[in-house]
Amino acid sequence: MGEDLRALETELQAELEAVRAAKDAREDARRAAVLKDEIAAARRQAREEAKLAELEAEHGLLGKSLARIDTIDGMIVVKRADGIKVRKWQDEHADNVTSDALRQLARPCVVYPELGDFDAIAAERPIVIVNVATEVLRLAGLKLKEQGSK
Repeated sequence: MGEDLRALETELQAELEAVRAAKDAREDARRAAVLKDEIAAARRQAREEAKLAELEAEHGLLGKSLARIDTIDGMIVVKRADGIKVRKWQDEHADNVTSDALRQLARPCVVYPELGDFDAIAAERPIVIVNVATEVLRLAGLKLKEQGSK
């Protein structure tokens, strides 16, 4: 009986060690994936900052002529819309702002990334259109109340 008990305890210890080894391997793989993601994000940030400098030289300053929207998939930059086009858009869509209306406002103002890449981001994450259109309107003079203020 004592030998059976010792054999069971030994078997349990072996199984617990296997669980610990599996957890350690999973954690190591997870940490490696996180580090690779952080490296990729840092590389993307460096490319985006360089591109933003180019865009500012071409279109004007961020916050005045350009707006930057950061997404999970990277940076989107829009330029200020022509005032006449914004007024026309307001007249047509003020009472019924649909996602198509937002896309009509936002898409022509996108200067980064390429429109095909922007469309892919918007297809994958449709709310991006709302954020981009909001920034286009902000550049056109829209004032939004800060969250939490009365």
